[in-house]
Amino acid sequence: MKTFVAIATHDRSELLERTLSSLAQCRIPDGFCGTLVVENGSRAGAEAIVSRAPAAIRPRYLFEPVGNKSRALNLVLQEAGGLVIFLDDDVRVGPELLDAYVRAAHAAGPGHFFGGPVAPDYEQAPPQWLVKFLPLSARGWTLDDPASLASKPFFLGFNWAAYVDDLTRVGGFNDQFGPGAVTGSVGQEGEMQRRLVAGGVTARFVAEALVHHWVPRDRCSADWALDRAYRDGIRMGLQRADGSQAAKWRATLALVKQAGTSWLGAQLKRLNADPAAHFAAQFRYRRRLGTLRGVMLKSGKPAQP
Repeated sequence: MKTFVAIATHDRSELLERTLSSLAQCRIPDGFCGTLVVENGSRAGAEAIVSRAPAAIRPRYLFEPVGNKSRALNLVLQEAGGLVIFLDDDVRVGPELLDAYVRAAHAAGPGHFFGGPVAPDYEQAPPQWLVKFLPLSARGWTLDDPASLASKPFFLGFNWAAYVDDLTRVGGFNDQFGPGAVTGSVGQEGEMQRRLVAGGVTARFVAEALVHHWVPRDRCSADWALDRAYRDGIRMGLQRADGSQAAKWRATLALVKQAGTSWLGAQLKRLNADPAAHFAAQFRYRRRLGTLRGVMLKSGKPAQP
């Protein structure tokens, strides 16, 4: 079976080099066709990193002039076939990763997509009270209950795999989601995985496919968590804005009310001596404000952040 690794990158040459070096420590399975590294937005050194990467991983450089991760991944779909393993330029992979995904894909076949666990690799660990407000990419994830895949079969975007035919059948990656999207929304991999599930593709957890995700100090701070909550809210709004125009306006009015209530709660929490309680109120307000913006964007109406 043809197998590729895909990595979208932008201006992170040192981390990319680390990722490719760790990938080269994997046992290379039969049918492995190469590692496609797509630099997007600008040429900032990735081509040189790829040119000197270990030959065992069969590195190949691609360029997407628009700075948009979804567009970069769609370029991969044009160049690859069979199974694609999606990583990011800031992960270290375990030595079993390639084998684990290929074994799972052989066992399940097309019509399935796959994902593995994630461990955080902190530059500086965040305070414990803040961890629950961080996204899974910054606090780690595994699957404790396999049955939960039936209700939420979604994996993190820097450690999952799918068949090219399944991905193209559901329309490829949506450039309104993910890094570089004009909407400001996160979550291009989750949006894709939802469409896979809607198209009858089944999720499978691969416990041996572990990656460690680099989390720099400025991506596990309180300010960053609030910004991420807002951008995650945009994703939620874009996804819930389907339906009739009347339904959209009812949803919008409800969100305006919720955002106003959250804002008032956040102001009242300022009087609370507990900084975590104050932050939680701010977090809810930012997410609801982002959701409102997402609904307005989907409806074609302007919305200010």
